[in-house]
Amino acid sequence: MWCGSTNEVLLVQSEAGTIYRSRDRGDSWKKLHSIMHQTGLSVMDDGQTDIGKTKKMMQSPIDDQLVVFTGTNGINWVTEDCGANLRALNSGKRIHEFHFHPNQRSWALAAGWTSCADFADDEPCEIYKELYITKDLGNSW
Repeated sequence: MWCGSTNEVLLVQSEAGTIYRSRDRGDSWKKLHSIMHQTGLSVMDDGQTDIGKTKKMMQSPIDDQLVVFTGTNGINWVTEDCGANLRALNSGKRIHEFHFHPNQRSWALAAGWTSCADFADDEPCEIYKELYITKDLGNSW
């Protein structure tokens, strides 16, 4: 993904979910795994044991420096400067779909599915889709 207005910065996601960043059109690369891991640890809930890995990265349609990385275990990341700084978010749910608003920079829709673990032992398991909206880049849903 080309990021920013100068086309100098590249973000790449490996098949294993690792994010790499280049500031010089791909001549050199920095692995963002340790930064994502550290920031992810700071937002883990009690009982959460794994940060997971990056599942998908999406660029805003109105700000090409704004990128969201959805994770496999409910921890997601956002950068507003093409990966120079990352902020971890914990929505409490695994986000399966994420869509930026077409003209409101900080707004987005996200969707996830319930799992049987969300229900008490005496409740029947029902899987359904949940829709979330944020107006502050995922700080609140």
